[in-house]
Amino acid sequence: MAASYIPLETVRGLNRGPLVPHVGAYIERARSEGYPPKTVLVHVQLTASLNRYRGLVHRDWSPVVPHGAKWALAGLPRHLPPGAAAKVLAACDRNRARGRRDYAILLLLSRLGLRGGEVLHLTLDDIDWERGQILVRLRKGPGPARMPLPPDVGRAVAFYLRRDRPRGGSRRVFLRVIAPYEPLSRTAVLSVMVARYMRLAGIGAVRHGAHVFSCGHGVCLLHVSQPLLR
Repeated sequence: MAASYIPLETVRGLNRGPLVPHVGAYIERARSEGYPPKTVLVHVQLTASLNRYRGLVHRDWSPVVPHGAKWALAGLPRHLPPGAAAKVLAACDRNRARGRRDYAILLLLSRLGLRGGEVLHLTLDDIDWERGQILVRLRKGPGPARMPLPPDVGRAVAFYLRRDRPRGGSRRVFLRVIAPYEPLSRTAVLSVMVARYMRLAGIGAVRHGAHVFSCGHGVCLLHVSQPLLR
């Protein structure tokens, strides 16, 4: 990155003349190519140190290198691009029990914006079929909350429960498809699942964790000016 922004002759020229224009141009070019502010500043500092070590620059850059603020939650989180969720759902093999289970899980993640842990902790008692609601034990928030269960999500979950869910003592909704039929209990399992279906759908360039669905759901709500509070 550094070599592509400051030619060698320019680096040597920094031993004479003003530093600010050169460093400023370096930063602007890197930012125009999409590099995060913190990454750009780190590269500026590393470039300065490297070139002083190599003897190319004898002046101290630190007075002209800005210390940019990095505000938490200043931008939108990484999320799936438009239409990507449908491709990921289509990658589920719904002719197999595992695919139908995963399809129901991915629908809950994408359509309701649930977090991975919230999906894994759903129990059979949390689903109110008559009212079309589910009780979600929020991982971040004041406590359990009732949320509407969209018809397509309800059908997918009901189909899995009737046809594929193994019988056992656990009241958790989603279980392993092979013995021992224990509840899925680690969010890392969902992250691996999401990564697999994203690869099958040919989608990359975003994080593969289950949270990309909840982040995408939140971004969609922002685009249609809907509140994010649940």
